[in-house]
Amino acid sequence: MLRTTFFVSIGVSLLLVLISLSVIYLERQQERFAIDDDEVIVRNTNTHKYIRAPYRKNLCEFVDRVADKN
Repeated sequence: MLRTTFFVSIGVSLLLVLISLSVIYLERQQERFAIDDDEVIVRNTNTHKYIRAPYRKNLCEFVDRVADKN
């Protein structure tokens, strides 16, 4: 009985730690993709990475410049 209680308490503790780490990870992901009103998220099709770009009329030129660097 005591052994079962011990293992159940260990399992519940590990589950709570896993949930806490998941919440922290999701909050950091949201912070990473938080952008200002004058920015947009652009996906580079060559590297499949997302970058922040200034929101301008010449956004295509900016994307071309970034693509040339990669």
